[in-house]
Amino acid sequence: MSRVSRFFQLKAREKSVLIWSFILVVFFRVGLWVLPYGWSKQWTTGERTRGGQVPDREIALEIVRSVTTASGYIPYASCLTQALAARTLLRRYGQAADLKIGVARENGKFEAHAWLEIDGQIVLGKQRGHSRYAVLGTSEALLR
Repeated sequence: MSRVSRFFQLKAREKSVLIWSFILVVFFRVGLWVLPYGWSKQWTTGERTRGGQVPDREIALEIVRSVTTASGYIPYASCLTQALAARTLLRRYGQAADLKIGVARENGKFEAHAWLEIDGQIVLGKQRGHSRYAVLGTSEALLR
């Protein structure tokens, strides 16, 4: 079955999430390449999710899957690009997610990694040896 026919078999919400995932991954990938930090910061902060919103694991996993799928088609869609796109889309659906950026030094080489957590659990960007990253801060602190 072709990708196009699989796309048309998706439910309306799944199609919408997938389309928005592509748009946001491209937007953040290009933004991180060419725009100053202050401009991209403006787009990543913003209105918090509505208070009292119950986390919906189903929509969160659907968004993470869609962003991961979209990222496979976008060159250099880094972990930060994916985390920013997924966080934006999660907020759009009323779900709170915490962007974390960590750094590590292994074999004299500096590494950085971004991931998303919901209620303290990593939903996007989990890696083997993830605990080696020292967290620089959470999304609210980093994006101020």
